[in-house]
Amino acid sequence: MAVLISLPPFRQAVGGDSSTHAESLQVTQIQGGITNRLYCVSLSGSTAVDTKPVLVRVYGEGSDLFIDRRMDEAVFRELTVYPSGTFGVKLLATLKDGRIEEFFDGCRTLEPHDMAMPELSAVIAATLCEMHHLDVRTCKGENGEKRPVLLEKLRQWYHTASTVTFEEDISKQEQLDALNLIRIGQEIEQTLDQQVASKISSPVVFCHNDLLAGNILVRGESVENNNEQRELVFVDVEYSNYNYRGFDIGNHFCEFSGFDYDMFEEKWPSKNQQYLFLHAYLEKEKELIGDESTDSVDDLYAEVNQYALGSHLFWGLWAIIQARHSPINFDYLKYAKGRFTAYFIAKELVEKEFWD
Repeated sequence: MAVLISLPPFRQAVGGDSSTHAESLQVTQIQGGITNRLYCVSLSGSTAVDTKPVLVRVYGEGSDLFIDRRMDEAVFRELTVYPSGTFGVKLLATLKDGRIEEFFDGCRTLEPHDMAMPELSAVIAATLCEMHHLDVRTCKGENGEKRPVLLEKLRQWYHTASTVTFEEDISKQEQLDALNLIRIGQEIEQTLDQQVASKISSPVVFCHNDLLAGNILVRGESVENNNEQRELVFVDVEYSNYNYRGFDIGNHFCEFSGFDYDMFEEKWPSKNQQYLFLHAYLEKEKELIGDESTDSVDDLYAEVNQYALGSHLFWGLWAIIQARHSPINFDYLKYAKGRFTAYFIAKELVEKEFWD
């Protein structure tokens, strides 16, 4: 990290010459990231006058296997045209293996249980609806088409995950073998493609694709304070792209479990909790597009619960790739097992409610 003080982009980001600021540099690692390493970098003492902390994102090893960094940075730059906060986190500088971003001081990162709070859930729903109505040009196709990335990414990551081995670690190899990737590949084609994407209509919109608790910041007051002026900021948009609306909402519901998918059935939001979120989403949509919004809460509920199946396969495959390449201290193979187990539990519930 010390090399940052000699970089012109860093000097510009913190507001001064590196030789002047070097002794006052304070670096604090931000816990919770399992793709990248995140650091809050600030200055102390008299040199800190008129400067603000910055966020330094160091890309995780092997993350280029599932993140197109050129696309990621292009989307990030385009989103900065929006007002600071919510979607417009400022990009201050790019580095060879990372970038420097605006840091929101005084914000609180949500915990999984926060997302189930009724008043907060409604605000998240409205904010996500706004995001879905952004016209982000950078990640559109050559002719301006909006192509959903779900099946493309699932097939790509399945191919990459299928090449992973742990010849040097028998225990990890046994864990990997027990995941039965052949069956997962069958589920991608026979269930996600043929049963869900081919049959269940879902608008293709600009999606966050990773709206877990740690990627939602609340500004201005504590989350316990029921204040209509509460402002949310969605961060970490490196997986953002056009995708199925049902996937993005369903993925958010899956994240009620946090990283413990042994608790999936207990943490999965009830029908009443989902309806509260979906009603707030549709109310915001009516505000944005008026009479063009014709979806019913019942239809959106059915859409979301079926597309949510894709979330488990998406992040389960991601975790296998991470287990091979990431140096971050996290049990990725256990997480993959939890996601695949949750997938089959959720699939059974979907079959009973929608496919019988």
